[in-house]
Amino acid sequence: MVTDNYQDVIPLFLPIFHNYALEMTLCALYNGSKIVTLPKFEEKSFLSTFTQYKATILFAVPPTILFLGSNPSVTEEHLKYLRVICSAAAPLGKDDIERCLKKAPKNINIIQGYGQTEAMCFLTHTPYGHRNNSSIGKALANTELKVVDLLTGKSKGPNEEGEICFRGPQMSMGYLNNPEATKEAKDAEGWFHTGDVGYYDKDGFFYIVDRIKEMIKVKGYQVAPAELEHVLRSIPEIEAAGVIGVPDSRKGEALVAFIKKKEGPSITERSIHEFLATKVAPFKLIDKYIYVESIPTNQSGKILRKKLKNMYKIMN
Repeated sequence: MVTDNYQDVIPLFLPIFHNYALEMTLCALYNGSKIVTLPKFEEKSFLSTFTQYKATILFAVPPTILFLGSNPSVTEEHLKYLRVICSAAAPLGKDDIERCLKKAPKNINIIQGYGQTEAMCFLTHTPYGHRNNSSIGKALANTELKVVDLLTGKSKGPNEEGEICFRGPQMSMGYLNNPEATKEAKDAEGWFHTGDVGYYDKDGFFYIVDRIKEMIKVKGYQVAPAELEHVLRSIPEIEAAGVIGVPDSRKGEALVAFIKKKEGPSITERSIHEFLATKVAPFKLIDKYIYVESIPTNQSGKILRKKLKNMYKIMN
């Protein structure tokens, strides 16, 4: 937003080769906003943009929101000029948002967006001023969304989990020189299958559960690692978590959690187990905990589960 006496200020640390960052940069320039570019995310220079340049809008990824909410070096003073935070590129938990909101101005809006490169960026985002912090929002204009059964492909109703599919003018034509991948992703009716598991409620708000390829099968049940990671991060002593499935002769797959603890008071595996037992079904309880210095993620904040699985193989 720009007026005769006001200009939005946006710190830009996300890689512009990423679809999300590129789209937001172009939107900011089109609207006349000031952009403060940073070569990478580095705590000191990042926080200085909030105090020195009085940043008003932040385009972020989930690890940034975790940093703002949990890092003691971030205070209300840093966030007092912010009016909008937009998070995308990976799932963001409700608890992660609410920890950030405790430090932010009361009138701030945290917007979650959901999209894919194949959709030219966003498919949904939370409406401005709405406080449904669990949702990725509603479908954008000219965008059709539906949820289908993972096995039969039949459409699901409200609050029924399945694969999210979309259709609209923003859909890409297909994958370059890969007709098989295009045929697999786009069905005969023109619906693009995202590979994401989710659902929508009676009011049309959508929710992401996890990626189909990342679902873990325990005793025949589907387990979403992102759900368990959100619950684990809600424990005050835990800074970050990554969950994987490993082969198990009895269960099919066993659940392994990689935990990065916060500095300060420690927490026992028994305490974590007892907390999880109050939040999730018995088949979702973690079988093994591994404590690490960091959880590997890519530049958009998605957990690199292949790296976690390789770390597990090395340790065992």
